[in-house]
Amino acid sequence: MPGTAKKIIRNTIYNSAGFISLVLVNLLLTPYILNKLGNQMFAVWSLIFVITNYLNLFDLGIGSSFSKFISEYHTKKDESALNSVINWGIVFYLIYSLLIFILVYLLKSFILALLKIPFVLQNESTYALLGIAVIFCLSNFFRIFREIFNGLQRMDILNRITILAVVFYGISAFLFLKSNRGIKGLVWASGIQSGLVILGTTFFSKKLFPQMKLSLSFLKKEIFNRLFKFGIKMQICSWAGVINFQSDKVILSYFLGLNWVTFYELGQKIAMALRGLPLLAFSALVPAVSELETERNYEKLRELYRQGSKYISLATFFLIFLTFLIAPYLINMWVGEGYQLSSLTLQVLMLGLGLNLLTGMGTSIVRGIGRPEYEARYAVLVMFLQLFLSIILVQKIGYLGVLIGSFSATFLGSLYFLLIFHKLFAENFLRFASEIYFKPLAGSLIAFICASGFNFYLRSLIGHSGIWENLALLIFNILIYSLVLFVFILKTRYIQNKDLKVFKLYFGISEPQALEIK
Repeated sequence: MPGTAKKIIRNTIYNSAGFISLVLVNLLLTPYILNKLGNQMFAVWSLIFVITNYLNLFDLGIGSSFSKFISEYHTKKDESALNSVINWGIVFYLIYSLLIFILVYLLKSFILALLKIPFVLQNESTYALLGIAVIFCLSNFFRIFREIFNGLQRMDILNRITILAVVFYGISAFLFLKSNRGIKGLVWASGIQSGLVILGTTFFSKKLFPQMKLSLSFLKKEIFNRLFKFGIKMQICSWAGVINFQSDKVILSYFLGLNWVTFYELGQKIAMALRGLPLLAFSALVPAVSELETERNYEKLRELYRQGSKYISLATFFLIFLTFLIAPYLINMWVGEGYQLSSLTLQVLMLGLGLNLLTGMGTSIVRGIGRPEYEARYAVLVMFLQLFLSIILVQKIGYLGVLIGSFSATFLGSLYFLLIFHKLFAENFLRFASEIYFKPLAGSLIAFICASGFNFYLRSLIGHSGIWENLALLIFNILIYSLVLFVFILKTRYIQNKDLKVFKLYFGISEPQALEIK
C-alpha cells in the first residue's frame, strides 16, 4: 500500500490547486458580475444556487456514500461490488435527475414567489432557474464518474479537469457579460463548465478503472442497501450543512428583501473561500480513513487525527484573527465603497466557520469508519438552532440577527461534536484542547494585538484610504501578523521535526517516501 500520508498530501495539493483556481476565477468575476447585473439580479443569481443546494438534499444521501464504498471495494479488490456501486449510481441518478427537473418546472412560480422576486425580474429569473436546473440534473447523472476519482484517491486527475473547466467558465462568463447577455449568459457559461467536467471525468474514469462495466446485471440489492443505510445517515448532515450555509440568504430575502442578500453573499463568498483552504485536506481524508479502517490500522488512525488537528487548528486560528484584521481592506479593494456591512458579515461568519473547522478531522474520521451518526447528531443540533435563532432574531434586530444566529448555532454545534467525538475516541477533550488548540490560539491573539496596534498608527498617518492605501495596509497587516505568529509558534515548539517533514513533502522539497504516518 502506498503511504497513507503520501496519498493524503498528494491529493490535498491537487485539491488545493483546483479550489484556488475556482476561488480566483469567482473572486475576479464577482465585481464584474455585480456591476453588470446590479444588486437585485446578483442576489437572484445567488439564490438560484441556494435552490440547487436544497435540491441536492433529495438524493437520500446516496451520493455521499460513493467515495467511501468505491475506496473500500477497491482496497478489497472486489471488482464485482465496485461495478455494482457504479451501476447503481448511474441508474439512481437517472431517475433522480428526471424527477428533480419535473419538480422544478412545476414549482418554478412558487419558488420565485417564495423568494419574493420582483415581477420585473421574473422572466430572466425563470430562465436562469430552469437553465441551472438542467445543468444540475446533467451533472448529477454523470456524478458517479467523478466519485471514481475520489474513491480511488486520484484527485490529481480530477482537479486537472476541474481547473480546465473553471478557466473556460471564467473566459466565457466574461465574454457573455461583456456582450450584455446578463444572467442568461452566466447560465450558458455554467453549462460550458459542467459539460467539460462531464466529458473529462467520463472519458478518464474508464482509463483509471478499465474493469468498469455497465450492465443491469451488476445491480445487486445488498450493495444498494449498504449505500442507502450509510447515505441516509449522511443525509441528515447534508440537510444541516445546506441549512447552516444557505438558509440565511432565503431568510434575508423573505424578511428584508433582495438587496440584503447581496451584502450577505459578498461577505459569505470570501468567508467560504478562506474556510475552504484548510478544508481541502478533509476531502482526501475520507477514502484514506476508509482504507485504514478496512485494514484495522487504528494506531495510524489516532496519529492521523492528532497530527491533522494540529495543522487545522493552526490554520483555523490564523484565519479567524487575520480576517478580523483585514476584512475592511479586502471588501473595499474587491467591490469598492458602500459595502461595510459585507465586511462585518465576513468577520462574523469567519468566526463561526473557523471554529467549525476544528470538527473537520473528526467528521472525516467518523465518515471513513462508517459511523456517520456521530456527525448526524451534531448536524441536527446546528440545523434546528440555525433556523430557530435566525428567524427569531431577524424579526427582532434585523440583519444582525441573522449573523448572530448563524454564529451561535455553529459554535454550540461544533463544541457538542468535539465532546462526543473525543468520548468515542476515549480521549480527554480538555487535555487534547490544551495540547492542540491553546498555542495557536494564544499566538494568533498576540499577533492580532500587535498588528492592530501598528495598523491604528499607520491609519492615523495615512488618513484617507484609496485602493493603493488599502492594498498597502492589507499587505502590511498580513506581514506583521504572520511574522509575529510564526515567531511565537517556533519559540513555543508547537511545530516539531515530524511536522517539518510533512510541510517539506507538501511543498515538494523532499521525496514522498520520506514520510509515513506511524
